[in-house]
Amino acid sequence: MYRLLRLEHEQINLYEFFKAARIEDYFNITIVNSCALHTTLREALIKKGNVFDAHTVAVCCGAYKQYLMQEGVSDRYTYIKGDADFFSNLDLIIAKAKLVAAPIQAQLHYVSFIQSVAKSLKKYDKEVRDGLNTLDKLLKTKLATKDSIKREEIIKCLLSLELGSGITQYIKELLPDDLVIDEESSVNFEETMIERLTIYNQHILLGAYILPLKACQTVPYPHLDSAIREVIEDLDNTLDTKTIELAFKGLKFFIKLPGESTIKCDAWEGADAMETDLLNQMKELKKESRLEFTLVV
Repeated sequence: MYRLLRLEHEQINLYEFFKAARIEDYFNITIVNSCALHTTLREALIKKGNVFDAHTVAVCCGAYKQYLMQEGVSDRYTYIKGDADFFSNLDLIIAKAKLVAAPIQAQLHYVSFIQSVAKSLKKYDKEVRDGLNTLDKLLKTKLATKDSIKREEIIKCLLSLELGSGITQYIKELLPDDLVIDEESSVNFEETMIERLTIYNQHILLGAYILPLKACQTVPYPHLDSAIREVIEDLDNTLDTKTIELAFKGLKFFIKLPGESTIKCDAWEGADAMETDLLNQMKELKKESRLEFTLVV
């Protein structure tokens, strides 16, 4: 990739490349170069449908530089030792690419956030299911000597299992406030709780999709906005006020669970800023909800 850029710089002034508004615009320029290496590289990198945008240039050339900066590596290559401007030219390409790629990188951070929530949810889903299975067995044992068990006692049983604070909190969140189980209802206890878990997980993930939408409209990022909304529609979700409230409530609970530092919050430059954004959007939603109620009344 770097070699192709340098070959084309020989045909158009380096200044022309760096004044381009977008690297994509630069690659639309018709280059007249009979060099066999140039033709081969251009066909391999551009004419075969490869993504060759500014972000790709920044990442690939950056990795190339890191490789060359290892002790003794650049000394192996005669063309580098013979070019006093090699690294300065490489740095210029990386700097320009990063500048142009900034909006792409920002959107990728939001995508990483959604993916990290989904990955963490998958891990919790398995552990909570295992915990519910263990709790179900304990409750059935208790019901052999009792007519019914209320929520408070169910929580005591849950705590006695020492499943870990995150799993325990998650299961407590799933228990209805008025829950009472007896021998008959205990038959479907685990199945019912898993259904609640599935719905809650869906709300949490939906919250992760919805949270970046405001940034998409503010900056704006129309392509990311469209992609997120398309996924939400595919999941048969309607973004009414009640649904968004449930989604944000679930996400707020989830990000506070112990060990959720695995959630990637680079789009906000940190977890605290992400949580602040979430809380602010929840407040705005409540205001909108009250306004809707007032208008209806």
